[in-house]
Amino acid sequence: MGILMIAALAAGALVAPVASAQTATGLEFVGCWTTPGTETAARLCVLPEPGPALRFVTIAPDGTQRESSLRLDGERTAIDANGCEGWEQARPSADRERLVVDAQLTCGGVAQKRTTVFSITPAGYFLQTTGTGIAMVANTQLQMYAPVTTYI
Repeated sequence: MGILMIAALAAGALVAPVASAQTATGLEFVGCWTTPGTETAARLCVLPEPGPALRFVTIAPDGTQRESSLRLDGERTAIDANGCEGWEQARPSADRERLVVDAQLTCGGVAQKRTTVFSITPAGYFLQTTGTGIAMVANTQLQMYAPVTTYI
């Protein structure tokens, strides 16, 4: 039921009028996405919010949901979740084809810097690339999502 409601909201958002700032900084990410080749994977739905902002809703196979918002105006936003505190700042890339999110966090007393880039490939996949630096250690993670084609 939750997936159907979110899918309907996402589909409606694709045709609803939106603010020009949002059109230029995030509307291409609106929709529901899943890991390619898996029928039972979690789904990630991206919905527009005023601000401009995006709401990310992750729906696990058991139906539980996790939500977060991302402001797209370049202002720093405080973070206090999962034992981490700090800030994040999202902005479109210069060519407006990617969203870049910089963050500085302290998790369990350990400071880290993180950059995440959201992009859409020419084949229509949604990529989330994250680089994290803690002291002298760097980590990179890539998550690829395909558009959800069925909602039942």
